[in-house]
Amino acid sequence: MDRGHEFTIDLPGDGMYDVKLLEGVHLETVAGTVVGRWPALDLEADGDTEDAVYEKVLGGLQHKIADPASPEFAAFGAYVREHGTRLTDEQAAAHIRAQLSARTIRWPVTDDEQFTVPIFQDIEVHHDGATITLSAFGLSSSGQHVRGALAGLNSALNDAFGERDAKGPRYDEFTDWVRTHGEIGRA
Repeated sequence: MDRGHEFTIDLPGDGMYDVKLLEGVHLETVAGTVVGRWPALDLEADGDTEDAVYEKVLGGLQHKIADPASPEFAAFGAYVREHGTRLTDEQAAAHIRAQLSARTIRWPVTDDEQFTVPIFQDIEVHHDGATITLSAFGLSSSGQHVRGALAGLNSALNDAFGERDAKGPRYDEFTDWVRTHGEIGRA
């Protein structure tokens, strides 16, 4: 992993930031082992390579900030705000859209006819700093972070489309869309 890699971090209620997280990790080699220390976030890891250290430090960070209400998450948020660049609402929306538009699902029409389709290729994203709204197929969901908004949208889509054995009210409409926009494959 490149030390200069730019991560896009969504701080719920505060916006999205681009930040080179790994620049805060201080590396040294001690007796053939690479040691990485991240004083600002009280993390340390060692490994055979810099990449191994970065992976361990990022894993430790994920574990440490799992609870957005924790003091550790607050310290992480402060670090991101200090060292990162806040994205405009338009930039944040474009970033979210790029991530989601690449997602695909498999949709079985029959046992032998299945399609892979980028379900969110036409997703609309609105980001106003504190709220993210996702819209697709005339359905919408909002939340303070992408995961929450996406969970709500997926739930609405599941209710509308259902599945082959438990069809929703828009199942046939979606299946026609899948046949037009998807790639056919075999089960």
